[in-house]
Amino acid sequence: STKASGINAEYGRLRLDPSDGSDGIFFVLRFVDGQLSVEQEDLPPDADLSNMGLQPSSAEQSMVVRFKLSPDDPNPCEVVLRMTPENCSASSDGKANVNVMEYVCNGDGDPEVIKLQLTPQGTTESLYFILRFVDGQVNVESVDAPADARKKLNAKDFPAKLLNLKMLLKETDKEPIELNLKCQGPLVTAAEPTSVYKVLSTEPNKNGIAEVINVQVTHPKTGEIYLLRMRMVGDQVTIEGVEMFNLDNIDHYLKICFPNQTAKIREIKKELAKVDKQDILKVVLQHGARGTAVTTGNVTFDIGPMKRNPPQD
Repeated sequence: STKASGINAEYGRLRLDPSDGSDGIFFVLRFVDGQLSVEQEDLPPDADLSNMGLQPSSAEQSMVVRFKLSPDDPNPCEVVLRMTPENCSASSDGKANVNVMEYVCNGDGDPEVIKLQLTPQGTTESLYFILRFVDGQVNVESVDAPADARKKLNAKDFPAKLLNLKMLLKETDKEPIELNLKCQGPLVTAAEPTSVYKVLSTEPNKNGIAEVINVQVTHPKTGEIYLLRMRMVGDQVTIEGVEMFNLDNIDHYLKICFPNQTAKIREIKKELAKVDKQDILKVVLQHGARGTAVTTGNVTFDIGPMKRNPPQD
């Protein structure tokens, strides 16, 4: 049997109940520019199908919105919005950095307008959207950049800094691993050719300067893969976490991070099947998966200007 709930011109959910009495299967139908897309969705058996993304008014409301980062984008960026009468926070699936530029509520504390800035990974060009809430419906429109954001952010406009970091990845290590990162405005890269570490992604602060830096590190002796999460504010660096990943057993981390979300796990594994092993951690990070937390040994860092190469004779 089939049960439909809340279908309107933009969005609908379906539940299919197999005739053998097994658990129902849930689907999401979306109507965009006259095209219908259908996705399987994992929902608990007691899910309330009457809730259509935006939850009823409460201390906190939440919803998921998908944004195309280009006209022909086959995999829109998924953004989760969490709203209270005082504040709106946003997080993405890693395809873009998201920033809430403006948030307006009505007299009852329900959202009326949200202005978002999305900056796709690997670029400094931002996209801007306005969400308007009218009679329980959400209208999304793409808008031009605000006047104070139209100047293109160029890494060359910023002085280059060298971040030198030495750390014992494992408490039992005797020799530290050394990382040299070139930090220039929104961009962070390895300052020298190396197979030991590489920058996977960054997240900018409100001025467009890289603040959160995620680095993949390969232990030079054991070959173990680590994810180093750090935050750089001015000339101060904080290690926010170090996680170890076994790239040959990614299913283990996906099942722990996304319990009862078989559709999401299938989507991630489809992406993983298309990339080289060296890029597995980047894909996993984009979807928010986490590894096994480890305790590191001593960490030291230094930030200074990039040194110019001496002139060649």
